[in-house]
Amino acid sequence: MKTLPQPSKKPRVTNALQLFGEANKDAIVKRRYELTKNDGPKEAGDVLNLWKQCRKEMYDAADPETKAKYEAAAAEANGKLGSPPAMEEIYTCVIFFTRRKPPVTTDT
Repeated sequence: MKTLPQPSKKPRVTNALQLFGEANKDAIVKRRYELTKNDGPKEAGDVLNLWKQCRKEMYDAADPETKAKYEAAAAEANGKLGSPPAMEEIYTCVIFFTRRKPPVTTDT
């Protein structure tokens, strides 16, 4: 059975810090683990806040060229937000319904 096409996610503005976090996720998790390995279990909110803190510290400690690279990538990604969607995305649902065969009915 075919399913309906899912709507695409709404694009969101990104920044250099978010892109840095995505690219260096393993290093950030390792740093967070080093800070918490002797403290015992934490609540979920505490772990997230510590992850964000480690990400920010690592980004601030990065050299200017690295920061410039992530800022340029964020500017490029945000520049694409103003462009219209591709025609394939617009007409995905229309194509799906026009190729769909009508249900077979039997009158007896």
